[in-house]
Amino acid sequence: MMKVYTPEQIKRMPGLVEVISERGYTKSGAKARSKGNLPKGITPGGTFILEKLEPQQSESGRMVTRYLLLWHIERGDAR
Repeated sequence: MMKVYTPEQIKRMPGLVEVISERGYTKSGAKARSKGNLPKGITPGGTFILEKLEPQQSESGRMVTRYLLLWHIERGDAR
């Protein structure tokens, strides 16, 4: 299961955090995307995490929460 973090929590994480896609996904959409191929140039050995974005109003008027799909490498020397 992917963990969800706020932008502030991600800034304090040790290691390296890389963005898989700039697109904001629903939680289920992000999980589906994580089952696909990693983009070229991504550092190997990480895990998928989600960054919770601010809720946005959809075209139907509902407030929806989107997530960024990120890749976290916990090496201390990755910075």
